[in-house]
Amino acid sequence: MASLVMLPCQAAEWSIEPRLQLTAGYNDNIRLTTEDHDSVWETAVTPRVKFGTAEENWGVHGNARASIRRFFGGDGREDSDTLDREDYYFNIDAYRRGERNEFTGRIDLARDSTLDSELDETGNVVDDRATRWRRTISPGWSHSLTERMRLNANYSLTTVDFSDDPGVDNNIEYDYHVLSGSLTRQFTPKVQATLATSYDMYQPETDFDSNTLSVQVGIRRNHTETLTTDWLAGMRRTEYDTCELITFNSCLKKDDDSDTGTVFTASITKLLESGKVSLSASRIATPASDGELLETTRFIFNGVHRFTESLSTTLRAEYSSIETIARASLNDRDNRDLYRIKPSITWRFQREWEIAGQYEYAKKDENDESGNATRNAVYLTLSYRPDKLFISR
Repeated sequence: MASLVMLPCQAAEWSIEPRLQLTAGYNDNIRLTTEDHDSVWETAVTPRVKFGTAEENWGVHGNARASIRRFFGGDGREDSDTLDREDYYFNIDAYRRGERNEFTGRIDLARDSTLDSELDETGNVVDDRATRWRRTISPGWSHSLTERMRLNANYSLTTVDFSDDPGVDNNIEYDYHVLSGSLTRQFTPKVQATLATSYDMYQPETDFDSNTLSVQVGIRRNHTETLTTDWLAGMRRTEYDTCELITFNSCLKKDDDSDTGTVFTASITKLLESGKVSLSASRIATPASDGELLETTRFIFNGVHRFTESLSTTLRAEYSSIETIARASLNDRDNRDLYRIKPSITWRFQREWEIAGQYEYAKKDENDESGNATRNAVYLTLSYRPDKLFISR
């Protein structure tokens, strides 16, 4: 531990946690497509670092990551010239606490590929790879009304742009605003209730805007020291622009329409003697790169089991059903289902080194004539995880 310049203020500790990952794998359908395709081999180098500093009433924490990915063995749309890429991620969170108020802020920057990002975030399968630039800023405020009641308000703005990748011309850039608020009440040490509302504005470059208002209520309960349930559910109403008159694949006249539905998030978590299991469910509205406002219903199971301190295994199983609420383009795509299962095993063979093996099976079911697509993938990852570095002043 090193000491820097001494100043007449409270002690603050800086921390830096570096990590390096080397990955190699095989994927027999990287685009999860029903069309003709090649299997590919992949290698990736991923350096990352966590950093942060904190005092009694404030803190700043962040992550930076880069991923250099190279592919071999494919041709056409699976050729290395098409799939090779470099992805970059950076986010930083800050907070400041007072006697009754807390102010927060988050900045999130990403340069990645729609081939992976939308699949992980919404379950939406994008057939073509395009480089996505995403920028998000999220300020927030929280105020304690009483010892047991708290008011929260948040705003976020996300802007999404796409690079002009060869052969990809159907991506629609957009801005996405979310204004949300909630009131929480701690009834007992184990029971907390929430009333929440949000107003979302999806503004694609095509001017087919949509606005969604939702209201939800929920309860979080710690049943025991090892069992927790959390749910939030309610209704939404979406108002959006539609195309009333189409001529030569262009819209000559716009009209208004609306859609109502349910929204919810729920989870149950159980701590075990040698691991943890959790089951979560959600239904949310999110924008997609091809100009759609999607309603994604998702169920996820996560399990962790530790055989020893150095050997553990995980299992993630996921089902997603994706429906289109509104379209910002003239593209017409049916509903689709996605199934994914990912077992993995990790061995920490030295204090700073670990190796992990992962298998993934994925299936996309389009509710039209395009049929089903499946994927099998195997990855092996070697990670170097040195101890966290601390600097205090």
